[in-house]
Amino acid sequence: MSSKINLGKLSCVNSEIRAYARKHDLKPSWSFYKKWKTNKKGNSGATIKLRFSKSGDESIEKQYATHYVGKQKVAEAQERRKPKKNTVIHENQAEIAIDTMQ
Repeated sequence: MSSKINLGKLSCVNSEIRAYARKHDLKPSWSFYKKWKTNKKGNSGATIKLRFSKSGDESIEKQYATHYVGKQKVAEAQERRKPKKNTVIHENQAEIAIDTMQ
């Protein structure tokens, strides 16, 4: 789907978003936007990178694929990804600490 908006206005909006993010100390986070390619049988295969611009210029593509996240949210996400230590008691009653992922 393509946008029918004036590119100058769209560029201005993008610039304002980046300025707001800097002012509020938000962390830029790039995302890979993709489409799953399917074969004739309906099975999914390779991915196709989605393009935001007509030119495909990498710097423009990066700007459109970037969203901004508060540093607290980043810290919370990193904390959730850390392995947690659990204590497991086996049949022989020996306590062993193991790493588990949530």
